[in-house]
Amino acid sequence: MNTSPSRPQKPTPESAAAFAKRWYAAWNARDLDAIMACYDANIEHSSPFIKRYNGTDDLSIVGIDAVRDYFRRALERTPRCGLIRCTPPSACRASSSCTAA
Repeated sequence: MNTSPSRPQKPTPESAAAFAKRWYAAWNARDLDAIMACYDANIEHSSPFIKRYNGTDDLSIVGIDAVRDYFRRALERTPRCGLIRCTPPSACRASSSCTAA
C-alpha cells in the first residue's frame, strides 16, 4: 500500500486552457463562489494589496477562508474592476476603471 501523498497531475494544454477560461469567467462575473472553486483549501496568496484590503502589514495570507475574505473585500472596494483575457499578453493595457473605490 502506498502511503505517500499523491502528486497533482501535470496539466495538459487542454486542461490548462479550460481552467484559465473558468478562472477568467469567474473573476469577470465577480462570482466569489466560482472564484474560490479555482483554489485549493491550503492556498497561500501573496500580494502587495493585502496590506490595503486587510488593513495589516501582512503581504501574504494562508487558507481558503482568509483568502475568500480578502477577495470579498477587494471585490467590494473595486466594484467596476474585472479581468480581461488578452491574447497575446502584449495586447493588454491597464484599465482606468480598476481603481479602489
